[in-house]
Amino acid sequence: MVAAALKIVDKRGVTVCDTTSGSDGTWRCTLPEQAQPPFVVSAVLGDLKLFSAWADAKSTNLNVTPLTNLLVARLSPSGDPTKLAEAVAAGAVEVTPTSIKNGVEAIVAALQPLLQAANDKVDPLTGPFAADGSGHDRVLDSLQISVRPAATGGNVEITVKTTPAAADAAPIKISFNTRDSAVPPVTAAIRLEDLVAEGTSLQITALADRMTRCYALPLADRVESQGTPQATLKAPACRSLFVGDDPARYLHDGLRVGSGAAFSGLVADAASTGVRWDRATFEMLRPDGGMVVSLRYTTASGNTDWSVVHVLREKGALKLVGNQFDYLSNVQPRAMFREFVNSPAFGYRSTGYGFTVSNRLGTDGRPVFDRVEVTSQTGQLFVLKPAIGLSYLPLQRENGTLSRTNSIMLAARFVDPATPGNPADKDTDPLFAVRQLSDVQLEALADQSVWRFEFFHADGRPNVVQLVRTLGRAPTMSEVMKQPIAGPTAEAVAALRSASDPVTAGIRFLQLPTGSLPNQLRLTLPNAQPFWGVPEGAAAPYLVSAFGFGPTPAGGGTAVFFNDNLQVTSAKRSATVVCAKQSIADTHCDAEFKDSFAAGTRLTSIELLARTPRLLIQHLSALWILR
Repeated sequence: MVAAALKIVDKRGVTVCDTTSGSDGTWRCTLPEQAQPPFVVSAVLGDLKLFSAWADAKSTNLNVTPLTNLLVARLSPSGDPTKLAEAVAAGAVEVTPTSIKNGVEAIVAALQPLLQAANDKVDPLTGPFAADGSGHDRVLDSLQISVRPAATGGNVEITVKTTPAAADAAPIKISFNTRDSAVPPVTAAIRLEDLVAEGTSLQITALADRMTRCYALPLADRVESQGTPQATLKAPACRSLFVGDDPARYLHDGLRVGSGAAFSGLVADAASTGVRWDRATFEMLRPDGGMVVSLRYTTASGNTDWSVVHVLREKGALKLVGNQFDYLSNVQPRAMFREFVNSPAFGYRSTGYGFTVSNRLGTDGRPVFDRVEVTSQTGQLFVLKPAIGLSYLPLQRENGTLSRTNSIMLAARFVDPATPGNPADKDTDPLFAVRQLSDVQLEALADQSVWRFEFFHADGRPNVVQLVRTLGRAPTMSEVMKQPIAGPTAEAVAALRSASDPVTAGIRFLQLPTGSLPNQLRLTLPNAQPFWGVPEGAAAPYLVSAFGFGPTPAGGGTAVFFNDNLQVTSAKRSATVVCAKQSIADTHCDAEFKDSFAAGTRLTSIELLARTPRLLIQHLSALWILR
């Protein structure tokens, strides 16, 4: 954590140190004589927050790591590490040298198979170590520790990131609540050769630095045949990012490196010049010896977002290789707030998984896939099939009909506690699990779970199977209710309500579009007011989507259900969504003004989509009236 904001708060709730970590992650504080133990230490770098604690008025080496963050979570009465300093100052908990010592010993005992394999004898709290991917740092690299505040205590999952014996092998993990009296031990045997190699964290950082140096080059220096479909990378600093120094060997979700494909900005967009890459984190090992790494990128204009890449080690350096999949197949846990603009009492939050499979079209404009069958970590089967107006494959219901969503909701709860019942009984549009899961059942799901995607081609070609491993599980409802989510402002909600048709509650385009008056969805407010806000702790939206129905066919029949998307930057707070035809049978766009909605189109909901490396976060503003 380079240049992290580091603070120490004492027993009185007084900040007795305020400093910044150095380029190697080290920090130093001299506390005033009046400072009173216990001390709670926080290190903050953007949205990453880690905590530590010390209960003696004496000098010490004190680490701030995911393991010390776990210690603080167990010391905190709420299970939330961010609340310990507040609880200490209020006298709600007593943190002593003994309670800290016992807490450290419990964590060390639980992780013995890993510590022994890595020959790590460093005290996690006070032992000196270097952030170089060796020794204790190698152990930290080998752990994914999730601490999720819940209604009572905090839900903890520790995953040991070893090389899986097979692509579908279950992860090594332990789960518990911070209020549990004991930490369950890791019981699986762990071999040194199955751990991430020493020095990997330095190689990951070096990869981010190399990517930054490549993107620092002007577009003309990066590519040859600039501005043409044949544009390719020519700069050695960019070609050397890829396995064999050859971008042509990269394949990810069916895409090669090129304009309009993988790394499109690097090849074709001058605005990508100056993109900086940092916060590189080792996520998991692959059976083929490769690994998955998450990175944050920041554009020259200040937009930030996350990317997950697949790499191989080649000649002592990490090189981009992609997942080598033929098709996009992604499964990600989702937390959603479904807000009903015209029926506010029925707004609810839900948790589940979303499946992202593109509705690929052949040269004839028809779908490539007949269906895609997804088998979950627990053996449950989900079927996705193409729909005329959708850019993604929606889920099929148990009765064989198609839903309009690619998400399965495993549990849901009304935001207003006075609203009775379950959202699944009131909102029939999303797809809910037949038997919703309890928080206990959701807690049992693994962060790194394996899902099987089998692609059935419409033309009868052989099926393709791809195995996908998640970085996080679906949150519990207690966790979802605590999750800050970006959403429309009160003024925006009022504007949507005012624009809604009084009968159908949709936003209708009644007139034919013109060049000066296009039929487009303007999510804007007067005087440049923000249309949506991003509360503290929430992820900023990266995608705005509009959903609705095209015009009713002239000869009768069912109107096409569609979605249109617009990518936005993290600093954006307003947008205009235009129409985009999805297939030859799609009629929701105007024939002459192709980026305008056809007359008679009705918009029914607007979605803001945000993400972290481990969670997709939706705010869906439905215009419907529920009774």
